[in-house]
Amino acid sequence: MSAIAYFIAEADLPYAIVERKSFIYLLELLNPSTANMEYGRKTIANEIDLLFYAHKNELRQTLKGIKHLAFTLDAWTSPNQKAFMAITVHGITADWKMLDLVIGMPNVTGQHSGQNFGDIFVDLIQEMKISDLLVSITADNASNNSTLARQVERRLGRSIFNANTQLLGCMAHVINLTAHDGIRAFGANPPSEDAAEEEMTLNRMDSIPQVNRVPGLGVNLQTIVHRIHGLATYLVNRQGAHKVGLRRNGKMKMLLLDVRTRWNSTYKMLKRALELKSVCIAYCNGQAETEKYLLMDNEWDKVNQITKFLEPLYIVTKMLCGSRYPTLGMALPIYISIIKSIYSIRSTYNASQLIPAADLMIDKLKKYLISAFQKTAPICAMLLDPRIKLRYFEKNYHFLVKHEISALRPYDILQRFKGEAHAFDQSPSKLGQDSAAPKQNKPAKKLSIIEADIFGQGPVAKDLDDEIQQYLLEPNAKQKCDILSFWSQQKKIYPSLAAMATCFLGIPATSAPSERVFSRSKTIIGSQRHSLNSTSIEHLLCVKEWYQSSDRMMDTSSVNLPVATNKDNSEDDSDDSDSDRDED
Repeated sequence: MSAIAYFIAEADLPYAIVERKSFIYLLELLNPSTANMEYGRKTIANEIDLLFYAHKNELRQTLKGIKHLAFTLDAWTSPNQKAFMAITVHGITADWKMLDLVIGMPNVTGQHSGQNFGDIFVDLIQEMKISDLLVSITADNASNNSTLARQVERRLGRSIFNANTQLLGCMAHVINLTAHDGIRAFGANPPSEDAAEEEMTLNRMDSIPQVNRVPGLGVNLQTIVHRIHGLATYLVNRQGAHKVGLRRNGKMKMLLLDVRTRWNSTYKMLKRALELKSVCIAYCNGQAETEKYLLMDNEWDKVNQITKFLEPLYIVTKMLCGSRYPTLGMALPIYISIIKSIYSIRSTYNASQLIPAADLMIDKLKKYLISAFQKTAPICAMLLDPRIKLRYFEKNYHFLVKHEISALRPYDILQRFKGEAHAFDQSPSKLGQDSAAPKQNKPAKKLSIIEADIFGQGPVAKDLDDEIQQYLLEPNAKQKCDILSFWSQQKKIYPSLAAMATCFLGIPATSAPSERVFSRSKTIIGSQRHSLNSTSIEHLLCVKEWYQSSDRMMDTSSVNLPVATNKDNSEDDSDDSDSDRDED
């Protein structure tokens, strides 16, 4: 029964599929003994609930073995107008692996306010008995997330969560906002308030006027973006996308549409248009209806400029959205590098329309970089990345001062790092002082001086300051270095810093993990699942995520369902389009 329930959850199928004659016949072909089984949609709904609680119980046990937990949050409204909050948990396991799991998708009832979201989050982590392990929350930069953080602080106390320092903005969201600020500025100098609010992914492309353009005259970059979007929209609406495409390596490349809420989608649309330039020109020249989307050579040159302008944002978003490796250590260097890159591109092109775009993008990035410097976690994660340490900041210190981004000196950064490191001190001098205290967690066994000498590793530091100094003086690791493997191997040489790494390197730089959950869940509600109640939706989403992440089926024989769950199942799932049942 569990296998069928997993199949239904993972494939987004209606519960009632088990009552279809064809499905029953298929099971009997595979295993004749199933002919005597009696089950229906309610039985499957009940099994999904059992799997949900079985996985959740196992997750509780897993999280008990991790000392520091970071979280990402996102909200979503299902097609049947039920609101949910995705909560993912992150950390570093005892065997130095990245933890990236959904811990819940509770239904949001009442107001969609920061206070309500904060209460939902705290209720869940307290139920899971992990509230004391909270080190950070990463969420997008919506204003209600600041209210959420303050509510979490009120509920848990500042000793556990400080809203000013432990709420981290999603870097991918910042980069997306930066890209849109730049795109809005194309063709508008300066952008009006109306332009600032206008969607760039317009659906009014068929209204683009036919104009006579003369080579060498001014080129409006915003119009260029609109024309490419217009051609892509025209082809999609007329199911002719395949007519403007090229087959490469067995795959058909076609024009892409930009979507405002999808990161880097405008860059991808323009980049693909450049790749299909010759096909686009031939298609637009071939019929009067599409001639208005035709770009001239000087306009294609501007497309090339825009893509180069946006390319750094695309590259770093891909870097930051990974979940199998630490990302927060790259946050500060990436902010600095993007700003430097935009300054460089700004000076390269003699294009007046690019200058206001560059200035807007730089201002946006500066704002969030200044904010990031005020938080402890990005600084600590940067120094704990053995590929980066303090050297990137030292190299760019004068750039930051020159452009009035930060007056922090390398010394100031190091002192803040040391101040945080004291909470993780496992040096011989510290352990000697604490020898009379009861031992809670046995620290990693440190190498002796003889072992360190024989096996070619550095000497064992006597105290925390020596440990930090020795680590920073070592050459930076190579770019391809596996960061967690590095700390796993160096934990006997740098026990305090390794303990610190388990806290800060597990924090995600973006809220992409929680956003990915919902992007994978768009098909859960369809014409054959319109009667799912909120509890069933949460259980289906979680079981699907947990099964896909573990690839293992749970034993539900020892699981007992809460009384309320058995009651809710009576209203789950329907294949009948005319079902009039209440949902909740």
